[in-house]
Amino acid sequence: TFTVTDASGNALGNVAVAVAVTSGGGTLVGAPTKSSGGPTSVGTWTLGTTAGTNTLTVTVSGLPPLTISATGTPGSANRIVVTGGNTQTGLAGAQLATPLAASVQDQFGNGIANQQVTFLVTAGGGSIAPGLVTTNASGVATGALWRIGNKGGTQTATATAGTFSTAFSATTQSSYVVDLRPFPG
Repeated sequence: TFTVTDASGNALGNVAVAVAVTSGGGTLVGAPTKSSGGPTSVGTWTLGTTAGTNTLTVTVSGLPPLTISATGTPGSANRIVVTGGNTQTGLAGAQLATPLAASVQDQFGNGIANQQVTFLVTAGGGSIAPGLVTTNASGVATGALWRIGNKGGTQTATATAGTFSTAFSATTQSSYVVDLRPFPG
C-alpha cells in the first residue's frame, strides 16, 4: 500500500495516481487511479519469472515518484542441466581439462543456491573428485574433476540433485601415432 498525504501528513483521498510495473517483468491487476483517504492498495502484483528485483512506481503529479521493490527468489528445484565439461576428449586414464558443471534450476530456469549435487561415473571407469558439490549463488555446482577410465570405450557420468539428474559424456583418444606404409610385393 501507499498513502498520499499533504504537507502536514494528513491522508488525502481522490488524488489521481498512476501505478505501474517498472522492472522485473511482473504484472499488476486492479491498480488504482485515485488514492483512498488512507492506505491505498497497489492492486494485485505478481512478480516476474526471473529471480531478482521487481519494482512498482507510484506517480502523483507534482511529487517525486515512489518506488516499491520486492525481491523474487527461485522456486523449488524442477531440473538439473549441464552447464560445462560435457563432450570432452582426453587420453585414457587422464583427467579432463574442463571441470564438470551443472545448474539446479526452478521451472523458469532460475538457478537455486545451496543445493547438493552428486557427480558420479556411470560407464567407462575412472573417477570424479569431489563427488559432492554445493551450488553457488547462481545455482551452479562446478569444480568436479573427471578422470576418465583407462581402458577406453564409452565414458559417461551423471550429476544428480534430489530426484533430478543429467548426463555427461567423454571420448577417449589415443596417444599413439599410426604410420601406414605399403608393403612391397
